[in-house]
Amino acid sequence: MQNNLINSTKYRLMASSKIFILILLFISFIKIYCQINELVSITRSTFCFNLSNREPINSISQNANINLNGSLFFWMEFVGHRRAFEILEANGELKIWHEWRRGITVTDRIMVGITQEKWIENQEQIRLEFRNRGFFTWRTFSFKKITTSSRRKVKIYDDNGNEISPQMDSQINIFLN
Repeated sequence: MQNNLINSTKYRLMASSKIFILILLFISFIKIYCQINELVSITRSTFCFNLSNREPINSISQNANINLNGSLFFWMEFVGHRRAFEILEANGELKIWHEWRRGITVTDRIMVGITQEKWIENQEQIRLEFRNRGFFTWRTFSFKKITTSSRRKVKIYDDNGNEISPQMDSQINIFLN
């Protein structure tokens, strides 16, 4: 009787272990699949009032006072993964979009990825970085002239309309001075 109980417990533990291992393998597969198919990852992003050497100056977190017709920038740095590099090599450009919103209304959709002109200028550096690191980085931005107090939001999309999440909350309250 006691042997049957021990054997039954061993069997349940072995079955549970096998299920646990299968779950871990499945999760690993999903992670690898997502990394292979991931286009870009946003590593840094911020609203700011100015840029210098493609870096943000005077970053803004949640609220900003700005003069009428003042410029508000949305700056970001992204990491291009294998799929992004393959698209660049094949098409000579990589389209990433900033979609600016005022409240819930879309006001602009601006291409901020790598244009054909920028690819021609930077392809050797991008290729070298990709060969050495397995990815490349790119800093880019868009900006708006502010004419009203409002809540602004920027959503980031790839060329297929898939939203790419930034590291920070990409919305800000704007108040005119």
